[in-house]
Amino acid sequence: MLSIEILGYATEFYSHKQNKDNFDEAEFLEKHKENFNELNEDNFDVMSYGDKDISLFVTLNNETVLEEFDGKPLNEYGCEILEPMEINYRDFSETGIDEKVVIWGHNGMFSCTYNFNEVDQFSIDKLKVSLLKLEEDIFITEITYDDQDPDDEEPDFAPKHGYWGPYIY
Repeated sequence: MLSIEILGYATEFYSHKQNKDNFDEAEFLEKHKENFNELNEDNFDVMSYGDKDISLFVTLNNETVLEEFDGKPLNEYGCEILEPMEINYRDFSETGIDEKVVIWGHNGMFSCTYNFNEVDQFSIDKLKVSLLKLEEDIFITEITYDDQDPDDEEPDFAPKHGYWGPYIY
C-alpha cells in the first residue's frame, strides 16, 4: 500500500446563503459584525494552498520512501502539476442566481493522507496534483497516482488563526 501525506497551510471555508431579494448587506453586516462566524457551524470545504510550501511524506508498504519536513513549493517535488481551474466564490459555494452568499473562513494547518491499495513501487513523476484558482488563491483539489484515484483519504485540519471575512457575493 502507498500512502502519500501532504501537509501545509490551508483554509476552511464557511458560507451562509439568503435569497437576494430579502438580503440587505448593510443590515446583515451590522447585525452579524461580531458573530458572522456562528451562522454556520459546518464548513463546506477545506483545501491546502497549492502555491505555498508543503511537506510531503510517502510510505510504501510501511517503509518511508520520501520525507520532506522543511516544506517547499509543490513544483519543486518533480510531480505533475495540472494547470489550475479558475473559479469564483459564488460558483465555488454553489450559490444560485437568486441568492446572495456570505463567505468566511479561517486558516490553519491541513494534512491529508491519500492511500492507494494496489501499488508496489513509488515514483514521484506518477504523482499528479490538480489545482484550483479561487480568485487570487491556488489550492490543491485532488491527487492521483499513476492516474488512479486514492482508495481512501484521511484529512486533518487544525485552525491556527482567527476568522477572515465575511465577504458577500
